[in-house]
Amino acid sequence: MVAIQQITTFDFGDGNGPVPAHRHPNGGGWVANTARVDEMAFVGPLARVFGTAQVCDQARVYDQSEVYGESEISGDSVVQDTAVVYNSSVANKTLSKVKSHSKGRGL
Repeated sequence: MVAIQQITTFDFGDGNGPVPAHRHPNGGGWVANTARVDEMAFVGPLARVFGTAQVCDQARVYDQSEVYGESEISGDSVVQDTAVVYNSSVANKTLSKVKSHSKGRGL
């Protein structure tokens, strides 16, 4: 008997169609298998992390925020509301808040 492994996919709405993805265990948000989110990081149930983005340390992504491209969110940073972080770095040992459609490098 051959075991069939089911692959979960999700459409992030970026034009790539459904891609292999999973729900992050800390918060339940969608994370593409090509992205990396640390176990201690939080991705809320409506948030999305995709592309080759990274959410490291104890960073948190809340609400309907999206982190994608080559973005890196680290430290104690917070991305919330409907923020869109694309190809950017958000790193702060205290607290970084990115809100409402922030795009670009080096926020």
